[in-house]
Amino acid sequence: MKLALACCAIAASLGLAGPAAAYTGMEYAQQCGNAPPGVILNNPFCSGFLLGFYDALEVSGQMCPRKRPTDQQIAAVIQNRLRFLAGHPGNPTGYAIRNALIRAWGCR
Repeated sequence: MKLALACCAIAASLGLAGPAAAYTGMEYAQQCGNAPPGVILNNPFCSGFLLGFYDALEVSGQMCPRKRPTDQQIAAVIQNRLRFLAGHPGNPTGYAIRNALIRAWGCR
């Protein structure tokens, strides 16, 4: 079971896991990026995408936080990245979110 979860996590972190990964930065930012972190966390699509990315990167060993950040902290890091993406349409959201999370909590 853990192996299957790890495989899914790696695929999701690489942006290969379905329709949400196919969104452009502009599309995802328009749907989720301008809302406060609390609102993002109350939207099942936005929160599932963001927290799923975090979990996938942690399970696959690409992130090594000393302790798990709160959902609000994760949403704030991603929201900052989405603001950047709003000015750079066409960027693949999956890689941008992955890079933002690794910058914040990557293994050092």
